[in-house]
Amino acid sequence: MTSPTTAAILQDLIQRLGRSLLQYVAEAFPWATAREKETLVRVRKLVAEEQECAAARLGRFLQARHVSIPPLAPYPMAWTSMNFVSFDYLLPRLVDYQRQIVAHVEKAAGSLWSDLEGRELVQHVLEVARQHLEKLEAMAKEARPVPASA
Repeated sequence: MTSPTTAAILQDLIQRLGRSLLQYVAEAFPWATAREKETLVRVRKLVAEEQECAAARLGRFLQARHVSIPPLAPYPMAWTSMNFVSFDYLLPRLVDYQRQIVAHVEKAAGSLWSDLEGRELVQHVLEVARQHLEKLEAMAKEARPVPASA
């Protein structure tokens, strides 16, 4: 049996991860130069991993405990200007948003002190979110143009 607190926390995580900026980018067709095709492939891999973490793993956990999975809300309207944008523009925003995700999941993990299974699951989600942050930071660093020597 899942406590109402655990259920609410996991449902919130499904919403946040299912409607994250990373998920939006997957549907927004970022513009990539030939040099950035590998970055596009790497971002798509992160999207798939986040989907597995949020929709699949969290959802299966709730379903096994007979807790409803919330329908996903629409993406924020502010993001609609991020269609067909370059990675130079997009990657710093993905890094900033991923930092917010990590902070939110850390808070959620700290709230699940009485539910060992739920806490372990959220710890896994947190590990994935942190790994994604590291990978996005590395991609953003790689994408920055090297300043000309003076």
